[in-house]
Amino acid sequence: MSLQWSFKKKQPDDTTRDPISGEFFATEAIKNSAEALVREGVQNTLDARVSGGAAIVRILISGREWAASATKTAPFLGKLRPHLEAAGNGIQNSRRPDVTKPCQFLTFEDFGTTGLEGNMLQWHRIEGQRNGFFAFFRAEGENAKVEGGRRGRWGIGKFVFPRASKGSAFIGWTIRASDKESLLLGRCILKSHRTTDGYHVPDGYLGSKVVLDDGTITAPTDDRELIARFRDSFRLQRQDEPGLSLVVPWYDDDISKDALVDAAIRDWFYCLMAGELEIHITDPFGTVTLSQSTIDAEIRRLDPQDRRELEPLVRLTRFALSAKGQAPIEIGAPDQTNGPKWQESMLDEETRNTAKALVDSGEPIAFRVPILVRPKQGDGRLPSHFDVFLIRDTEYEGGRPVFVREGIIVSDAKGRPARGFRSLVVCSDKPLADLLGDAENPSHTEWRADTGNFKDKYVYGNGYINFVRESARNLVSAIEQDAEDTSPDLLADFFSLPEEPNPALPVRKIPALGKTGNNQPPQTVFPTAKPRRFSLTKVRGGFTITAGAAGARTPAQLEITVAYDVRRGDPFSKYDPADFLLMRDGVGDPSETMGLKPLTVSENRALYEVTDPDFRVSITGFDMNRDLALRISTSGELDAPAT
Repeated sequence: MSLQWSFKKKQPDDTTRDPISGEFFATEAIKNSAEALVREGVQNTLDARVSGGAAIVRILISGREWAASATKTAPFLGKLRPHLEAAGNGIQNSRRPDVTKPCQFLTFEDFGTTGLEGNMLQWHRIEGQRNGFFAFFRAEGENAKVEGGRRGRWGIGKFVFPRASKGSAFIGWTIRASDKESLLLGRCILKSHRTTDGYHVPDGYLGSKVVLDDGTITAPTDDRELIARFRDSFRLQRQDEPGLSLVVPWYDDDISKDALVDAAIRDWFYCLMAGELEIHITDPFGTVTLSQSTIDAEIRRLDPQDRRELEPLVRLTRFALSAKGQAPIEIGAPDQTNGPKWQESMLDEETRNTAKALVDSGEPIAFRVPILVRPKQGDGRLPSHFDVFLIRDTEYEGGRPVFVREGIIVSDAKGRPARGFRSLVVCSDKPLADLLGDAENPSHTEWRADTGNFKDKYVYGNGYINFVRESARNLVSAIEQDAEDTSPDLLADFFSLPEEPNPALPVRKIPALGKTGNNQPPQTVFPTAKPRRFSLTKVRGGFTITAGAAGARTPAQLEITVAYDVRRGDPFSKYDPADFLLMRDGVGDPSETMGLKPLTVSENRALYEVTDPDFRVSITGFDMNRDLALRISTSGELDAPAT
């Protein structure tokens, strides 16, 4: 049986489409193609893992030394040539691969997995029916994870493979656990393009044509001889084990063994240490094996800066994993009247003293935080929990918590720093893990309340994200009883917070964090008659405003005006745009705003519409050697959401 690459002819009413799915992985939190490939590829492997054993991933990069000759690759890549050379196909001339020359390739194979199950000829979505083969090869945004494999949400993780190829192509060979069937199919994703025989749609498939009642489809081949040639040509390890083997021809120049090893350690250290995963990375000069027993040795081979960052985290992770069978310190449940909020009463005095003694002795400590998840549909209140692990580390200035959701490191979750501590926040219990997974962006690097999977799905949804993100910092504050930069009411105690706009509104002054001896707020106290409608908290380089006290009316609008303080006169009248511009040049980050819709942002003033009672805005990036003056007002009242 011969294979052919088939791109359908573009029809007059077909949309000219330039696929962008791969761009979901071009974020600041994902440094390069190597990290995107490891992060998403391993996630798919873990979701297909057979229960009871470790999933094994084998990645090989050929380099020039193992490049496959044009003769060997011809049956699989040769007929792709007209499409790779087509004008307007989206491939830059400097990256355009030449199928007549030896092909440098990458392989990604998983073992201890189920392979791609499902009807190989299905060509459209069937509601209520999962089909891994269809979702992987023939669908965008289709998630066909098996029960218990909940890491993925968006159904676009497979696009890291064509994104890693200069030809935007990959070929997959799967052996299915259910029927032992061996199938090979390729895919290439270009832009709409023109060859000598006409215009073509972006998507091409490598296989053989099969006629169905509804038309023709490119079907995978089960030709044993062809699959054996494919396996030998690209140095695949698979023999007859279930799983998936992928070949990425003409891989990106920034993919190297070192980059793959670095990404594997950073993104998957938790699963590696838990014994759920092994990763073997090979090039012509040797193999690096990452596993529960080898990760410490491999971290010691990293450069000194990376070692200083990772070694304490690995030690805390080892404690976290060993503590699974032990009883963590159970703290009280939060008040969830208007969404979960941290309260001092969650740690009684005895618990706080026990925790304080442990951290002062240098011992790690584990907390279990109970929470009720409230979906808007289905079961009203789902009991759940997450765990927070802490250890004092006075040399660790950053203090940023590390968040783990079902083994995935959510690397840009942006929790407030718990300075002087290493902290690990682990969310594995299903109701909360599902909620947080729904809030993740396609690359699973951050939690956002505006994602399509999350929006309008949970009662007070924003509040859960904030509650988890702030957990480590709030626990440290409770243990240390650190009054500065801790309480949501930190500045509210000495600034009057009016209920409605007031032209004579007092100015809030935030001492600059960078000034020695100037970190204590003034002690003047203005009484407040009503529960405060928002809380103001000083953070490094700026401030955070969140929803107010329980029972307070949620405002319909929030207005913030900022200036650097001056010794004499009105700081706002002396504001100079050369000082800063809100939401520009590093001052403020739109991703730090939740439950608020910007109406106007002009120089030093921002007006927001409140869209969720659990609103939050964090504005940082100010000069830490200058004091800030804030004028904050609220107006109207937000209608309470239905519960």
